[in-house]
Amino acid sequence: MTFITINGIPVPTEADDTILRAARRAEIYIPTLCYHPALPPGKGGRPIDAVYRGDARIDNRPDKTPEGGIAGGCGLCVVEMLDTGELQPACLTPVASGTAVTTESEKVKETRRERLAEILALHPHACLTCAQHEGCSRTQCSSNVPENERCCPRFGNCELQKVSEYVGISGSTPKWAPTSLPILDADPLLTRNYNLCISCTRCVRACRDLRGIEAIGFVFDENGNVTVGSVAPGLKDSGCKFCTSCVEVCPTGAIVHRGGRISRRREAPFPFEAHILAFTAENVQKVPAAEGAFRLMDETKMVVLIKGTDNMRELLEEYLEELENAKFFDYEEDKMFSKRESELVQQHLQKYGQMPSGGGEEDDLF
Repeated sequence: MTFITINGIPVPTEADDTILRAARRAEIYIPTLCYHPALPPGKGGRPIDAVYRGDARIDNRPDKTPEGGIAGGCGLCVVEMLDTGELQPACLTPVASGTAVTTESEKVKETRRERLAEILALHPHACLTCAQHEGCSRTQCSSNVPENERCCPRFGNCELQKVSEYVGISGSTPKWAPTSLPILDADPLLTRNYNLCISCTRCVRACRDLRGIEAIGFVFDENGNVTVGSVAPGLKDSGCKFCTSCVEVCPTGAIVHRGGRISRRREAPFPFEAHILAFTAENVQKVPAAEGAFRLMDETKMVVLIKGTDNMRELLEEYLEELENAKFFDYEEDKMFSKRESELVQQHLQKYGQMPSGGGEEDDLF
């Protein structure tokens, strides 16, 4: 077995591992946004000729395309190679015997903060920098920040928020300039708010590599920024099957289930650390009102929903009233609940070779 060293800790590796995959198995956290365990790397994607955000067409600008014509990825997973001092993306760097890296040097931390500042410049982030955001009512703003510049429906359950808290927001981060893009909710099941898009291209890769549909793509716009959109003005005309795979992988609120909910999913069971309980009000009251992930199952213990949240008891109480076919559940506490949710989806992919298919009421719409 080959070992590498991460932060002075010997870490076993497997064939074809990257530093990031080896670190995740060893429970060494490396922040990412474009990376998702179910998808190919974010760096390396190629643009298409044009995308649409509603009726607005955005053409790819070859003169603004980076050398090589590929997307660069979020750049947050950099690690420092101890033998050379170079920074390398952990999501792409293959492991090799004797490799030694640090994930927490000042050089690494500063590079992450710089890259995060570039991402936040294109995303509303007033609530992430507010000193009172922990106890905010979300209905009134004591700092008088305009509503379109502050909380989105995913606040408190947003990967960008969690990564920002870990990396730290640089004081040099520019103020977000409101984009005033339309919120697109005319399509079945999905609401798209490109004001919240961070151009991670997860949705593009989920649609293309997991579902084989390619209803979503990206271009390099007039400023050289990655711009994501559908391949036709409407999702249906783009060939979208409304499987909601894009919802499952979006790290912000840019693509959500109509009403802000993640789509219901159906899948075969797989091992979970917590004990399976009957989905009753009595058992839900035993669940801590804490950050974590849970699964809801039907009478055959087939999973109908996987969810990470900052308050498990509260959300389980909501589903107790709304999801009639949920008869059992299990849960575990985890402060990195969005990451844990992604890991559970990845476990299913590794075992069954595909994302869970849409099920239940959603199938009746098509």
